[in-house]
Amino acid sequence: LLPTPSGDNMDGTINFSPKMGAGRLLAGYHRVVAAIYSEENYCERILTFFRNYRVPRRRRLQLRWAEMRALWRSVWHLGILSPGRRHYWKVMLWAMRRPRYLDTAITLSINGHHYRQISKAVGERVGGADGGGAEDGGEACARNGAKVLGG
Repeated sequence: LLPTPSGDNMDGTINFSPKMGAGRLLAGYHRVVAAIYSEENYCERILTFFRNYRVPRRRRLQLRWAEMRALWRSVWHLGILSPGRRHYWKVMLWAMRRPRYLDTAITLSINGHHYRQISKAVGERVGGADGGGAEDGGEACARNGAKVLGG
């Protein structure tokens, strides 16, 4: 184990010396995270989850200001501005036909956006300004030990 772990599993640092090389490991990690949180894959996982999950019956849907704001912001950012908007609308239209799932669909869509932002940041750190990206197995960005992606 290497000293000074960050404790953050999404910052791209590691607290051990892998046999395959830290850069190569981190580049592979980024590819996996980017794939599982891509709009298409994440959308399909949400729909699979909904097909297998039974939302508990609620008395009434009560929309407070915070929920209305979250809905509006998700529609604007994910449903209009996002290049992956068709996946957002696929989930939302599915949930609109089953209103008990709507708040969960909004929450999971926002979470997916957050995960994609983290994946993008990790990818930028792995690729780094020093050119240590996937083309060289990420070895150039791995030369600093445990602070591979840290600042």
